[in-house]
Amino acid sequence: MNIPRSITETVYDEIISLGGNCEIAHHLRESGVYLVKGVFDWLVTPIASVVEIVRNEAKELGETIIAANDGTSAKCKKYSALLHHEFPRAENNELIISNNYINNCISKLLHKYNTLHSSLQSNSIKLLVRYGLETDLNWDGLIGKDTAQKAEQVIELYKLLSEKYDNAIFKLVILIHEDSNEINKAINNENIFVHTIPKNPDAGWAISGSDWKIFISQFRFSFSESYTKLDETLHWSGES
Repeated sequence: MNIPRSITETVYDEIISLGGNCEIAHHLRESGVYLVKGVFDWLVTPIASVVEIVRNEAKELGETIIAANDGTSAKCKKYSALLHHEFPRAENNELIISNNYINNCISKLLHKYNTLHSSLQSNSIKLLVRYGLETDLNWDGLIGKDTAQKAEQVIELYKLLSEKYDNAIFKLVILIHEDSNEINKAINNENIFVHTIPKNPDAGWAISGSDWKIFISQFRFSFSESYTKLDETLHWSGES
């Protein structure tokens, strides 16, 4: 199923990641369109987590942290989001979680949320892109759910964004590797599209650079891609 012309023929001023992991932010950076560095870029976030973070305006995000994945990741208890990149690591690859680093993490996440919030409040036309309906987190409530339940949560996210940012103009595209026909029928909204993209057979990123370029080339943007390329010497999480 092709992406509807109502989405591809819109001219976008910004393209923004809504998670659910680092995949989208990585490809935005690599393709030179990483203009809005938001809070979901480098977190692993179930759709339900995105909904609650937006609804609560990131209040208490990162305040209560517990170790996860044998200490190599951290979990925000309030929002069930996984953090891989917000803390320094010891030689054994475990995160160093201290009060000082937690405070730094809170400050950084709030700054990124405010960046996202300001963008969504603006009158620019935005393409919102998310990787995956469900994440690989074992506490993700969408794992094992049927198409109708997954569609319901996508619609809840879109409705929340539409109501909270009622002057915003945006389209939402979610990338998955499975067939998307049934989920699109269930969502039935011209401003939302779940797009099937090939799974990268090689190790590393789930979407290959070439398949991302094919995907992104279907859209129209008001800005030039070339000047947004980030120097590789910058912090890899995209912080300037």
